[in-house]
Amino acid sequence: MNSRSENDEARRDPGFDPGDSSKTISKTISQSASASAPEVCNLSDAMVGTRFKTFEILEVAGRGGMGMVFKARDVENDLLVALKIVSAMTQEDREPIRRFLSEARVLARLHHPNIPRIRAMGRMGHMYYLATDYIEGTTLGDLIDSRGGLTPRRALEISREISDALRVAHNHGILHRDIKSDNIMIDEEGRVKVLDFGIAKDLNARRGITQGEVYLGTPEYCSPEQLCSRVMDARTDIYSLGVVLHEMLTGQMPFKGVSTVELYHSKRKNRRPPLSRLTPGAPRVLVKLMKGFLASKPDRRYTAMEDVIQAIDEVIPKLGAYGWGRPSVRRFAQRKSGSKQPNRMAEYIYSLFF
Repeated sequence: MNSRSENDEARRDPGFDPGDSSKTISKTISQSASASAPEVCNLSDAMVGTRFKTFEILEVAGRGGMGMVFKARDVENDLLVALKIVSAMTQEDREPIRRFLSEARVLARLHHPNIPRIRAMGRMGHMYYLATDYIEGTTLGDLIDSRGGLTPRRALEISREISDALRVAHNHGILHRDIKSDNIMIDEEGRVKVLDFGIAKDLNARRGITQGEVYLGTPEYCSPEQLCSRVMDARTDIYSLGVVLHEMLTGQMPFKGVSTVELYHSKRKNRRPPLSRLTPGAPRVLVKLMKGFLASKPDRRYTAMEDVIQAIDEVIPKLGAYGWGRPSVRRFAQRKSGSKQPNRMAEYIYSLFF
């Protein structure tokens, strides 16, 4: 078997460890980035039911400006994968391809149970593809919408798993820059997966720290410094995680604005309703924890994910026996008790049925 065939087989092997073959991946990415793109693009829903390389495409799992994601089966290895495909037709397609290849580089370096693993990557004609573990489950955003929020204990458990995944990324010099509830998956066994490293930033790259670049990210979840494209570090992802935690605790976003500019000023001046007002009876330790996430100035936030994990580990045991119920449960218990402090027995009984 020649060298090229060996590399192809390695990238299709379910036990393939990108970290052990970084030269092979770097070569694949470099060749893909420098190759000219054909003029025809066939990326569409019509691919469902067809064969792409060694993958049988089963259904559309998602789509965006950069391409499409399919649920597919690796026929050779009988393995379900999330197959992300982007296509290049013109010079204007260079940016999506650059981000796609950047995501491949990032995932090739990160090894963590809360980050999907690369199963295959490459190029076929004008289409670039990346196959990762397929996650059976639901997005955290959909879970929050369906329940109106989560119990603080579960919210903190999820936040801790996200924090641990980001800890590994940050230790490799990688900022995610798009942490939001829709980029977090909860699988059927309740495990957390951090998705979409498409706009992740490698702080060890030639240009180094992200300063003076075009704004990228989701405004509702971005830190003030990210919204105005200033210098960013781990505290940027910590802020976004704080927004997700607030969303899990209350079922609401902490900051509101009809435009990105208005949202920026709301965040810069920290105009968010107190957690104790949105969730009556909120423990003080939880209110204090949120301040460490959502401070408008980076130097007043937790400085690293290790600090976040330690803080979460200290708060969870203090939540009480019932984990201080979901938002809907707490509001019911508050009405039954006739005071701002929810009746714990009413909360517990109600939580058994809702």
